[in-house]
Amino acid sequence: MRAQERFGPDIYDRLRRGKTNSNEPAAIEFADFYNTLPAELDRAYSRRSLPGISAADVSLAGRLARILAVQPSYNDAKPIERVGLRDSLMAINLEYLAEEQYRDQKIIVWAHNGHIARARSEAVLSEPSFFGIGRLADRVLRFRWTGEYVSDRYGDDVYVVGLQMASGYYETIKGGEQRVRPLHRDSVEYLVEDATVAASFLDFTRTTDTVGTKWQNSPSKVLIESYWYTIVPTRQYDGVLVVTHATAANK
Repeated sequence: MRAQERFGPDIYDRLRRGKTNSNEPAAIEFADFYNTLPAELDRAYSRRSLPGISAADVSLAGRLARILAVQPSYNDAKPIERVGLRDSLMAINLEYLAEEQYRDQKIIVWAHNGHIARARSEAVLSEPSFFGIGRLADRVLRFRWTGEYVSDRYGDDVYVVGLQMASGYYETIKGGEQRVRPLHRDSVEYLVEDATVAASFLDFTRTTDTVGTKWQNSPSKVLIESYWYTIVPTRQYDGVLVVTHATAANK
């Protein structure tokens, strides 16, 4: 409420639409406001002037303030640069949740495979036309993604499950319905799927048959964002869950 009174009720919309650049006085003041807010909240809490508010509430509010402080520079960045910036911020948020909000607890994070994979920057896009030109696609892939930051920090304390679909339909980010593409015979989905059950799960960390599981440590194809990538499955996931027939989320 204070921010809206200070900067106007449409400040967030103006930032999102690029109507206010990060080097403009209003944007600089906006970032400074949210950067200093966490310390102000801490002081107010220590003075007991926030009745009914817990220390965890104050901590979370401070984290949200720091996210908002980045908003002007994030919106100023080129679209391709936002990919890396966004994932680095998501990793910081996960570290905060693990170490502040849920210390010494197990937590489950549900996110897109492309963000949580342990080594997404190692994946090779088999269809460069996805981004129009191969060089641009390569630049996007070379960013460090959330899962890479988190895996580096927590190692074996993290268990990453790849969630894939073998057939059916899904809802796209734009709200449309799209059919799952036919599977390659050397794809993770094809090798794991069992059409007699609703879903199949394979734990890469517990498989011991070196002959039958050789593909898990070899280049295999996998669908990410509806496009085929080549990955080494065990480099990306600790296990994979393949849904035999997916139904669009809005169904």
